[in-house]
This record gives sequence, structure tokens and C-alpha cells, in this order.
Amino acid sequence: MRMRAGLIFLMIVLSGVAVSIAGSATTRDEGGKVSEYRSRPMFRAAAVTPDADETLGKLWQDSPVLELKAFVGPQDPDHRTVAQVGWTEQGICVVFWCFVRGSVRGTGTMARDEAPWQYDAFEIMLAPGADDPAKYYHIVITPGCVLQPEGDEPPAENQPYDSYGHDPAWDGEGLCIVTCPLEEKKGWKGLVLVPFRDLKLDRDTAPEKWRLNLARLVPPVSDRASLDLGWSVPEGSAPHDGSSFGYFSIPEAAKKVETEE
Repeated sequence: MRMRAGLIFLMIVLSGVAVSIAGSATTRDEGGKVSEYRSRPMFRAAAVTPDADETLGKLWQDSPVLELKAFVGPQDPDHRTVAQVGWTEQGICVVFWCFVRGSVRGTGTMARDEAPWQYDAFEIMLAPGADDPAKYYHIVITPGCVLQPEGDEPPAENQPYDSYGHDPAWDGEGLCIVTCPLEEKKGWKGLVLVPFRDLKLDRDTAPEKWRLNLARLVPPVSDRASLDLGWSVPEGSAPHDGSSFGYFSIPEAAKKVETEE
């Protein structure tokens, strides 16, 4: 029931944050800063608490807005894509907004781990630790995707693609995912909670530094080629290259001190 409550919490946060993002003309840094570490972008993730109002404030104010840019072809302002990253005692949280020109592609049925590339797809590449990852967790969300690991409702028709080391046999058993349309049908938005336990960690063993990349693939239409967007994509690289990943940090958990009776 814990994750069920978590999903309800995510839905509240998602609906509240959307107004701030949709109403802003430019990406704003509301307190969080992106610096550089080992020639890659680096930021501190915001802490998220179970209180919806407090979480909304902290996530927006204390974590930077990450803008995805086209790494193939010209920039397209009609398909702006932004995200923020936070953490809870249970795991890592990513919220994102995908704007579109025209209709959203990908609100049909997609089975778990089905190839999602014919749809508008938002990708999360995540690896604990500061080293260049040879393997990483890969989660791909499409519009209409809802995943509630524990609860009475049947699985949603639109499921995510998730893998570890490019092996889709790994499924995030505790993943919480919510997506819904943006206001005035200008795109779609989503929020993902990746539990530490799915990454073989807990809050006490989670590292301070993490590697991250974010990407979006927008399929082609009659008047436009496909769009490839990424967050940390150095020239000549690609979002799925582990050496191109950026960094984020979360505070180290307080060390437990055992005392002898």
C-alpha cells in the first residue's frame, strides 16, 4: 500500500507543477544551479517530502529545470522538453513536460517492453555512482502510460519499456509512473518514481553521486522529420553513450553509529 499512496502523491504533484512550467516562456532556474564536473553538467537534486505542497515548492525551487536540446538537426521550439529531478527516502523522482505542435503520438496500447519508438517517447538513463556506466537503467515512457505496482486497479494499457544493460528482462517492480495531457492539448507530462530497491539499493546505501541522461524521440510527421533531443550530449556523442551522461547528487544518508551497551 505504500507505493499506492506514493502514486496518489505523484498525481497531486504532477497536476500542480504543470501550471508553473506551461506558463513560463523560458527555462528558469528557481534556485538550483547546474555546474560542471569532469566536463559534464552537474546539479544537486531536490529533496521531496510526502507533503504535496511542500514537495512542489522544493522540487521547483531547489532543483534546476533541465532543458533538452536537439542534437541532430535544428532546434524546434514547438517541441520544447524540460525536466526536473528530485529524491525521496524511497527513490529518485523525475518530472517532465513534452510540448508538441499538432497531436500527440502514442496514446494507444503498448505492452511492457514493447519497442516504443513509433511513439513520442521520453527516456530516462540512470546509473548509481560517479563512474562512466558500462550498464545503466533505461526507462522509456510514452503518452498515456500509467504504472501502479501495488493496488487494486488492473494494469494500464500503455506500459513502459524498462531495461538494465539493454536487457529488457529487468523490470522495475516498484516503478510508479503517471502521465497526462498538458493543458489545451499542447503536449503531455509525466512523473516517474524509481525506487532504490529496484536498483538494489536502499537510502542508507545510495551513493551521493549519480549519472543521468534524459532524451526524447518525437516521430516524424508529413511536414517534419523525426526529432532527437537530449540533455547531456557532447558534440559527436549520443544520449545512450554512458560517457556522455551528466551528474547529479543527493545527500549521503546519515551513517548509523552502533554503540556497545
